[in-house]
Amino acid sequence: MRALVVYESTPGNTETIAEHIAAGLARWMEVDLAEVTSAPTCIGEHAGLLVVGGPTSAFDPNHPATEHGLRNWLNTIHKGLNPVHAATFDTRTENTPGLATHTAEKHLRRAGFHIITEPANSFYLDTTGTPRPAEPQRAGRWAEHLAAKLATTAHHPR
Repeated sequence: MRALVVYESTPGNTETIAEHIAAGLARWMEVDLAEVTSAPTCIGEHAGLLVVGGPTSAFDPNHPATEHGLRNWLNTIHKGLNPVHAATFDTRTENTPGLATHTAEKHLRRAGFHIITEPANSFYLDTTGTPRPAEPQRAGRWAEHLAAKLATTAHHPR
C-alpha cells in the first residue's frame, strides 16, 4: 500500500509534524508527502491511505479559506475507483477550542473515503507556534499506530 500525506502549513510548523507522520508511515509503506498546493485531487490513483492535516484555522468553517488552502482542496478531491482509507490531524496551541479535524472528516466521508481513526489527532504548538519538543516524535508514533491499524483492517475486513 502507498500513503499520501497532504498538509497546509503557512509558517512551516505543520510541515514539521507532517514530515514526522510521513516518516512513521514509511516504516510500513511507501509514502508521498505533498503541500496542499501541489497535492493531487484523484487520490486513489496515488494512494490507498490519505492523511490530511493543517492548523486548526485550515479546518475552521468560519475562517476565510484561501484559494489554494486545505478546505478548498478537500472540496475538489475524490477517491477515484479504488477504496481509500483516510485520517486527519491538526496543529494547535493549548487554548485552541474544539476538534477542527471533524470538518475535514466530513468532507472525506462525503467523498467516499473510509476514516480509520478517531478525530482527536491534535499536535500541540507552543505560544510561538513551534511544535512542542515531544510532538514530532508523538506524530511519528501516531503514524505507526495508524499503519498498524490499517494493516489489521486490511487483513480483517468488516
